Amino acid sequence: VKPLEKTIVERVSPAAESSEGAPLRDRGDGALPNLIKAGDMKKWPAHTLKESDTLKYAIELLFKSNVSTLVVLDENNNLLGALSPCDLLKFCLPEHLLWTEDLGPLVEFTQFTEVLEKASDTKVGDAMNTIVTAEVNVPAVQLAKTFIMEQVREIAITDSGKFVGMVEINDFCSHLFWI
Repeated sequence: VKPLEKTIVERVSPAAESSEGAPLRDRGDGALPNLIKAGDMKKWPAHTLKESDTLKYAIELLFKSNVSTLVVLDENNNLLGALSPCDLLKFCLPEHLLWTEDLGPLVEFTQFTEVLEKASDTKVGDAMNTIVTAEVNVPAVQLAKTFIMEQVREIAITDSGKFVGMVEINDFCSHLFWI
């Protein structure tokens, strides 16, 4: 087993300066970069949505593809938002019912039935929510802070507003603890 050139702590933390005073860089020779950035950890999700897609299509895609979030993009890959199972629940349930102890009005799941009956006519844009983002060049350690402070399980990675991928907390921790 070839030993790693740098420890993971050195890779996710600001790197030491080289003797010339410039940060160490990947010179294309396989050497590790001086600092892992958000863009180094991103994956392109298997499925994305458009704001004009129907909610019916989004629900089918969300649960058949077994993903936690579907990203909503415009035709130029600009990030518009996201749709998750939690977003669907929020869309179905009137907010005032979430604050009451009396769940009687919810027992029959009529709110869900009403949404499903209209799902072919409802657009993703009506149900999507915002998603936490990070720019491609931020240090990976910023992602760790964002996961904790924002209490999210995924972060959309953008490059000047254009969506370039996702980092999920499980993948992030896998890189952090197992590389």
